[in-house]
Amino acid sequence: SWRGSATPLRASLALLFGLSLLAAAPAAGQGNCPAVELKYDDSEQISEKRTDTNKDCRHDQVVFFEDGKPQRSEQDSNFDGRVDIWIIYGADGKPSRQEIDTNGDGKRDRWVQLQDGVPRNQLDDKNGDGKPDSTLYFVGGGPEKLEEDSNFDGRTDRTIVYRGSKPAVIE
Repeated sequence: SWRGSATPLRASLALLFGLSLLAAAPAAGQGNCPAVELKYDDSEQISEKRTDTNKDCRHDQVVFFEDGKPQRSEQDSNFDGRVDIWIIYGADGKPSRQEIDTNGDGKRDRWVQLQDGVPRNQLDDKNGDGKPDSTLYFVGGGPEKLEEDSNFDGRTDRTIVYRGSKPAVIE
C-alpha cells in the first residue's frame, strides 16, 4: 500500500534536503573569513593590517604600522604559506624598498629601490651567495642599463644599455 512506501520516500527526501544544505554551505575556509583584519594599539591607532587576498582564511599580506603610518609589510605572493616579499616604507608612507625571494628558498635575492612607487634600481643575487651579481638601473619606470657579474668574481663583466625598454647595446 501507499503508506508503507511513504517512509522510504520521506527518508530519501530528508537525505536529499540535508545534502543540498551541505552543498550550499561554503566549504571550510572558503569565504567565511574577513578579507581585511585591522589591529589597533593602545592609543587606538592602526598597528597592523592583515589581508587575505585569495579567500583561504590565511593572511597573505601583513602591513605593520607605527604612529598610524606603514613601516614595513610582509607578503606571501604565491600563497604557499611563506613570506616572499618584504616592503619597507619611507617617512612619507610610500614604499621605498622591496626585497623579494624569487626562487622560494626563503632568502631575499632581489632588492628593488623605489622612488615615488617606481623602480630606481634592482639588485639580484643570481648564485645564492647573498651578494648582488647584477644591477638594473631604471629611468621613468623602464630599464636603462644592466650591469652583470656573470662569472661571480665580484666585477662587472657585461653591460646592457636599453633604449625604449629593449636592449640596444651589449658590451
